[in-house]
Amino acid sequence: MREASERRTVTDTESCAFFIDSPANEGTTAALICIMKNTTCLQPEKIRAAIDAVFDPASHSIAEFLINGGSNNLPPATPTATPPGISSYSLDWDIIRDMFDSKHYVNGEINHTLVMQRLALIDLFYSTNTNQYSQFSLYELAEAIIKLSENANGCFDSELATKAQNFVQSPSNNHVIYTDLFDPKYGYWFTKNGLQKRSSVSIISKYLYFLLEAQGCQVGFPIYDSIVQDLLPHVARKIGISITSNGINDIVPYVIAIKNVANTLNVTHRIHNGKAMSQFAVLDFVLWRIGKVGNLSFSLLLKHNELIIHANDLAQIKKIVNSKKNTVIKQQLAYPHIINLPYRFQLWWQIYHFIK
Repeated sequence: MREASERRTVTDTESCAFFIDSPANEGTTAALICIMKNTTCLQPEKIRAAIDAVFDPASHSIAEFLINGGSNNLPPATPTATPPGISSYSLDWDIIRDMFDSKHYVNGEINHTLVMQRLALIDLFYSTNTNQYSQFSLYELAEAIIKLSENANGCFDSELATKAQNFVQSPSNNHVIYTDLFDPKYGYWFTKNGLQKRSSVSIISKYLYFLLEAQGCQVGFPIYDSIVQDLLPHVARKIGISITSNGINDIVPYVIAIKNVANTLNVTHRIHNGKAMSQFAVLDFVLWRIGKVGNLSFSLLLKHNELIIHANDLAQIKKIVNSKKNTVIKQQLAYPHIINLPYRFQLWWQIYHFIK
């Protein structure tokens, strides 16, 4: 640990507190952030509260998520409800979800074109870059999806959905969802070693996620996402589960791990803004938002008017993120700008540091 930022060194089992000096108030303490490492203190009730806080910021205060009862010297922040309007993420989600509606079926069935349209939207809005870096990948992936959607009477979403639900119930490298969908590589890209094929785990998980949401599955399918993957071991530690980052770098152990966390926390499906959300959709909704804000990324999360109002602070945060400073210093420098953002982002930022 660096002397200038954190004042002292600590062991891995200690709680470390370091002061943040605000560039806007030079010489004064703007915040005190406590970061815990490898703590054995179990706090599942706080994680459940954090889940609710992402959905309903107005019902939770920043003070709920202080570490070890310490004071962060945070400026006064009155819990406020999320204002009306829709974020870019929600707009994108709605558009993708619409493509899984039965109104797009042709004579009650899906076809290769529809599957490619769905994959293209997911690839675009989730920035998986599958089509950009791998030629014919979406085409080949759509073929694999169509094959797994077939039964004796035709090609149906419900057929693949049943297989996907069964995979979630019993994740295995021998399951057809793994052997015939996740494990193969798709498309072609040029490397220094010549033409090679690429893995497409992320976009496949997103396709199955939207498929099961559209089918009304209350458990759902977990999105294989780097932000969630980074936070999951830290959440697990808070609730007494052992998960390592290296242990969830493939879809099978990832599904097993996230199921364990969701079930231990008793995460259930819910209705949010009139939309049904599965168990995994709820967990993804929470961890992705906390992780984004904790990583000082606010893209897709702001509403149209918020983006305009807070443009200056967001621009300064982006400059800090793109600087060559270390992570701790970046968090310190970004803090005075974070407290100018809407309340929910201050709350989620605090939750991120409570979890990490």
